[in-house]
Amino acid sequence: MQLVFRTGEFLTLGRMLVGASAALMFCACGSSNGSDAGTDSQTDAGPVVDNAPAFVGTWTGTVSLIDPPSGDVIESGEDSFVISEVTANTLSIADICPDLSGPTATVTSATQFAIPMAHACPADTMETACSSIVITYNTLAGTLSGGALSLAGSLTAVGCGLTVNENVTFVSGPGTKK
Repeated sequence: MQLVFRTGEFLTLGRMLVGASAALMFCACGSSNGSDAGTDSQTDAGPVVDNAPAFVGTWTGTVSLIDPPSGDVIESGEDSFVISEVTANTLSIADICPDLSGPTATVTSATQFAIPMAHACPADTMETACSSIVITYNTLAGTLSGGALSLAGSLTAVGCGLTVNENVTFVSGPGTKK
């Protein structure tokens, strides 16, 4: 069975399930709407700066699945994915689910973005005997530095009677954005 992070490199869910901790991950879900809630923050604010274009493109780099309790890399390989702009400071991160879809993310500064809430990928059999496997990105954040993009997050895979929690990282080299 394979976890498709992108069409180029496949991370096997079978190895992920074997090497993973089956402990249940507790996700602290919530939102923050700023410390000035209830006030008119638009009165003195200047124009909104759209920082999304800096992240837009096809990024190529190394994807790693990491076992949270041990910190061991379970699987690693080269891969790529596409980031596009939806609206000012809102991104679409495609190609990270088995169906090649992905979450939207909020650009929080000129160098950072994050998904605002957990994103469940559509259920997929992922070429296994299981009737359904669901991968949920609990967290995912990106940082742009020196022309390179780094992602860090956590995911949960549920299927085949198991619940598996893993950390995921992506690191591109400078100049790998197309």
